[in-house]
Amino acid sequence: MKRLLFFISGWLLCGALSAQNITQYEYWYDYDYASRQSFTLVDGNTLIDASMLKAGPHVLSLFCQIDSYTRVQQFLFYHHPNLATTGGSCLYWFDNDVSTSTNIPLANGSFLVDASMLSPGLHQFNLTYSIHFELHLESFMFYKMPETPIATALTFHYRVDGGEFQTETVTAQGAMVPLNLDMNDLTEGTHTIEHYITNGNNDVLSPLQSDQFVRTHITQYYTLTLLVNDENMGYTVGGGVHADDELVSFEATPYNGFIFDHWNDNVTTNPREIMLTCDTTFTAYFEIEDGVEDYTTGKILVYSHHGNIIANFDTPMPVWVYDMSGKLLVSRPADGSTSFSIPMSTGVYLVKAGDVYVKKVVITE
Repeated sequence: MKRLLFFISGWLLCGALSAQNITQYEYWYDYDYASRQSFTLVDGNTLIDASMLKAGPHVLSLFCQIDSYTRVQQFLFYHHPNLATTGGSCLYWFDNDVSTSTNIPLANGSFLVDASMLSPGLHQFNLTYSIHFELHLESFMFYKMPETPIATALTFHYRVDGGEFQTETVTAQGAMVPLNLDMNDLTEGTHTIEHYITNGNNDVLSPLQSDQFVRTHITQYYTLTLLVNDENMGYTVGGGVHADDELVSFEATPYNGFIFDHWNDNVTTNPREIMLTCDTTFTAYFEIEDGVEDYTTGKILVYSHHGNIIANFDTPMPVWVYDMSGKLLVSRPADGSTSFSIPMSTGVYLVKAGDVYVKKVVITE
């Protein structure tokens, strides 16, 4: 069996069967024999349409007639249209055994899954891939039928944890039966699948059997976006893509003269730790670190007088004047001065002196 088939613009490039003495080819998807299509080989290959399929696991059945001998081959494959325009690759493995993982290029969005080494019975398929730098992981269950001849179509009946029975039609020996089961809907822990097989006459060919499987944690990846109310006041660290079982630490750091006040959800903890359950955005809000409004004695004296901002100090220090949005308007270096007189137009300003003192000053004339 050829291990990989490649979809090109929604079509499957197939070279799994030899053209020698073959008089007829047919294919169909997901055991829907009534929808079968005929095809021919050119240089041992052909293109067959898969564009109508939804994203997820599927079964491809290939029928060929070699003189008077007929044969049906089945392939489990995964189809994801979004992967057709994505570079890179994906990784798949069975039964939570990552050591069996296989790396597949994502050139065309679909690929065959080699399940030939698996024994008959219940199995789990896991797939991880990346789209636009976001990591995704999907998982589904399938049942591999025994390698026994099938004279007529069979129906595989199954239910999970005592729920309603569902059915899948099987038309070839050794068939893989993807189960309509969303692993993300199941709680972590042990689950039970009961199943049996009937033929076209609804005769039970295998008694009710029970298999158990463990739904382990399926790691999901989410993006933490960190914003600030004003980039002139401070910055954040800790954003990016994180696993859902990772304790994510992030922090807002103010520049000199500003303080962190709160996050957009009114939490004031900083630094902060969370575990992501979805793509999440937080905005850090900074404020001016106000000085004491009535502070007029000691080392620093800042006030307004006749359209000027006056700043007097015991020791030389630099002065900055901002508008109320945090925009820097005036910068005066220390250069040995202990007194500044800065003319300003009518308005409200924030005056920062040295590294620790900030005061709001109003110019009224």
